[in-house]
Amino acid sequence: MLDICIVTYNRLEYLKLCVWSILASTTVEYRLFVISDNSTDGTNEWLLEMKDLGKIDEVIINSENLGSAESFNRVIRATSSDYFVMTCDDMWFHRGWDTAGLEILNKFKNSGIVTFFNFPINNKDSQLKRVSDKAYFRQSTGLGSSIISRALLIK
Repeated sequence: MLDICIVTYNRLEYLKLCVWSILASTTVEYRLFVISDNSTDGTNEWLLEMKDLGKIDEVIINSENLGSAESFNRVIRATSSDYFVMTCDDMWFHRGWDTAGLEILNKFKNSGIVTFFNFPINNKDSQLKRVSDKAYFRQSTGLGSSIISRALLIK
């Protein structure tokens, strides 16, 4: 089971694309959690409608704007799976993202985070190591959208 956590604030059109991309491309068993950081642009109403339709498993609506870090902490605490995804509302997910990420986490047991970026590979990067035809390893990157091992996060 994979818990997917999205944080959003007043970017309903981006959020819709993000959610629909997850619904269309995720093949592993998952639950979708979305937290609205006190949005005022119709996001809360859309989220509740999507929950009623069974497209989103859990909706959390902050009564005040807490910022993305606290919102991520809050939504992650609401989940319980071995792996969870942290993503913002402006990310899109493509076919195969879920199985590729989990495959990497299972292959490299000491790796706690797999991060997805859409950027060109710079073969002159001395830290970059190719691990498969679809994946590269680098000691550190930014967060992007990430699959995170709960066990390694809380060690």
